[in-house]
Parts: sequence; structure tokens; C-alpha cells
Amino acid sequence: MLTTVFAALMLLNFAQVSTPSNPPVSKADLLLKSKKQKTAAWVCLGGGLGLAGLGLILSVPKGADDLLSLATLSQPQSNYTGETILMIVGGAAVIGSVPLFTASSKNARKAKLMVTNQKTAAGLSMAIPKSITGLTVSISL
Repeated sequence: MLTTVFAALMLLNFAQVSTPSNPPVSKADLLLKSKKQKTAAWVCLGGGLGLAGLGLILSVPKGADDLLSLATLSQPQSNYTGETILMIVGGAAVIGSVPLFTASSKNARKAKLMVTNQKTAAGLSMAIPKSITGLTVSISL
């Protein structure tokens, strides 16, 4: 009986709607998205380098004490938990900035392709480069 109910539910489901619900993306939208991603990437990179540097700076005095304890053959007493966490989080932020830089350049490339792949107006030769800025007037009838 359960199999019959599932089969009936599957037959009543319809496929995806053929009308797109997302509006087409424009060049300006892609450039804005690229700019925001690049800003976020720089923030991640700078913050990550700052955190990793702070962790390194905080661990230097403890490292000197550990080296001194090695010279005197005593047990090191330093605990690097806070500094290690700072360096790990900073390193993760630096690594996390790489995909943001990549996505930013990909969106900028898509925006540039939108301009180069646009169709020329009817009656214009294909020899006219598409990089020339033009003016279009639309008259509604």
C-alpha cells in the first residue's frame, strides 16, 4: 500500500516550470559582485595575516624560554594554546581568501565577455569592433 501511495505521488508531481524565475544578470551586477568579493578577499587576507602575525609575536617570548630550558636541560613550562589558535585561524582566513579572489576574477571575466559577445545592431557590419561605446534610442510604439 505504501508503494502505491509513493507511486501516485510521483505521478502527480510536475516537472520544473519552464519560465525562468531569475532575471538575467547584467554586466553591472557582475562587476558589483566582483568588487564586493574582492573587498571581502582583501579583508580576509589582511585579517588572517594580522592574526597569524599576532600569534607569532605572542609566541616569541615563550619560545625563548623554551630554548633556555633546553639549554639548562629542564622541562619547558610554556603553553602555546592561545598563540596556536591565533595562527590557525589566521592561516585559515588567508587560505579562505584565495577562493574569493578566484570568484571575483571569474565574475569580472564574465562581465567582460558579456560586452564582447553582444550582438551588433541590424545593418552594421561585423567588422565594427564591439568595444566602441554606442548610444541606443528606444522608441515605444
